[in-house]
Parts: sequence; structure tokens; C-alpha cells
Amino acid sequence: MKIIKNVQLVLIAILAVACSNDDNGVSEEIQQPPVETQLKVRGKGVVSGETFNVIDPVTGLNLVSVCFTMDLFDIETNNVIGKLQDCDLETIELSDGSLLSNVLTTFSIEGKGSITATNLVLQKPLGDGVFSTEFDPAEDNIVSATGDFENAEGSVSLRGQVDLTRFDEGIIGFNCVFTINLKQ
Repeated sequence: MKIIKNVQLVLIAILAVACSNDDNGVSEEIQQPPVETQLKVRGKGVVSGETFNVIDPVTGLNLVSVCFTMDLFDIETNNVIGKLQDCDLETIELSDGSLLSNVLTTFSIEGKGSITATNLVLQKPLGDGVFSTEFDPAEDNIVSATGDFENAEGSVSLRGQVDLTRFDEGIIGFNCVFTINLKQ
């Protein structure tokens, strides 16, 4: 009797292990939703443009571009957290005096990494060489990310103003707020 009970216990244990390991081809790995983060930063300052060779991330073409590099501020603390570089890949003037610029923007955040996005920025004249700027992407526009932001996807939108009164001298005044929505 004791042997039969032990055999029954062994069979029950084997069946329990076999059933608990049977996944019927379904992975037990649970897919975690992406972590979403929103950063609000401000690029501001009066800066001179510098000419660089820039690769257009959409077309792959090597373009000569004027880039403007300025301090990047945390919107809540107003502390400098890095640098922002705006590279004008192409600008066209519209019939109403507005400008439409294809811009490659890189946010380099100290100790964290960088985020680069493409933006098609509409700049509407407000008067005296000052333009409002805005861009709301219809789809993800982040084209690369490094450091803590590696493999991030998402979008970057923009609201602000630019002062183009000294544009002929290669100088622009920026006061633009960027909202970066990351998915990692």
C-alpha cells in the first residue's frame, strides 16, 4: 500500500509540473507598455548661425545648412540643462509673408544624451521682423536618440517666437518652447 501511495504522489507531482510548464505555444513573457515621458524645454537667446554639412534624415542627402546653437533651459526651473541646435535644411517664403522651414533640431541634455527631430515649422509674421513659430507633428518625428534616450520614439512640437530683424547678419533671436513626448 505504501508503494502505491508513493507512486501516486510521484505521478501527481510529474503531472503538476508537466501541466504548469505547458504553455501551448504562448510565451509567458508579458509585453510591458512603453514608458512615456514628456519633457518641456526652452531654447532662447540671440545667436549667430554657423554653416555645417548636415545629413537630411528623411532623404539621406548631404546638405549645407545654417545651424543656430543656443542654451537649452528646463521650462520649470529655468536652469540651463544643455544645448539646442536648430539647423535650417530649407526655408520657403509663402505668399502671405509666412515662412515654412524644414528644420533638424537636436536637444543635447547634459548627462543624459540627445534627441534629434525633424520639424516643418510655420513662421507667421507678427511685425517688426518678429515671427511666431509653431509645429505640431501628425506622426512621430524623432529621428535619433542617444544615451538615456537610446531607441526612443515620439514627437516634438514647438511654440514660440523668433526675431529675424538681424537675419541678414546671420543672427536670430529665439524664444521657443518645445514639448518632447518620448516612448521607450
